[in-house]
Amino acid sequence: MTTWAISVADTFLNELLNLPQSVSKKVSKAIKVLQKDPISANGDAKKLKGYNNNIYRVRIGNYRLIYSFGQGWVKLLSVRKRDDRTYEIEIPDFEAPAPPPESTVLEPQLDGNQESRIESRNKLPDLPTPDSLSPEITTALPFNLTKTLLKKWQIPAEYWAEILQVQHSEALLELPLPEKVLERILDNLYPRSLEEIATQREYILTHPEDLDRFVEGSLSAFLLKLAPEQE
Repeated sequence: MTTWAISVADTFLNELLNLPQSVSKKVSKAIKVLQKDPISANGDAKKLKGYNNNIYRVRIGNYRLIYSFGQGWVKLLSVRKRDDRTYEIEIPDFEAPAPPPESTVLEPQLDGNQESRIESRNKLPDLPTPDSLSPEITTALPFNLTKTLLKKWQIPAEYWAEILQVQHSEALLELPLPEKVLERILDNLYPRSLEEIATQREYILTHPEDLDRFVEGSLSAFLLKLAPEQE
């Protein structure tokens, strides 16, 4: 029987650290099934509609392990809880997201009442309008960051003090954090789209049990999978 090689994406590893221990222990077992049969996974695999690549999911309790495969390789993309957002990617008539808006649209826009107030304010003589009076638009974190979470995500303790003071995503992005640390936090705060994850670099998973070692902290890195032209 053919055994498929396994690779993992950065986001998959980051999300793996956010799983309950009872769930993460089942991931390696699910991967062993995919090594033998990624097409049906013993009848549990379901192809996700609306994607150009072969993207499938298998169930791990209330969680979904999402992967793609081809040319002898299975790439693990994501492992996340099945919620409303996860269900959307399984709807048959999934519509691709609209193109990004123009950069001008992304700039903060004032509503009609704000514009009227600004016009009235500008008509008043000698009324200062310093930039500091402009409202700062921020995006609240979806949940509070705690020492328990940072430890679970294997964020080095030297960064905890600054991270725990963050109240919104803009402040988080301004912290002088290593890219790997920042990406791990962002992956667990704001799940990436599967299209983006599918383009990430891949790491070779030699043994499914290596993921258990990774979660435990005894394994910190995986060998990078090279593109054919780099081999």
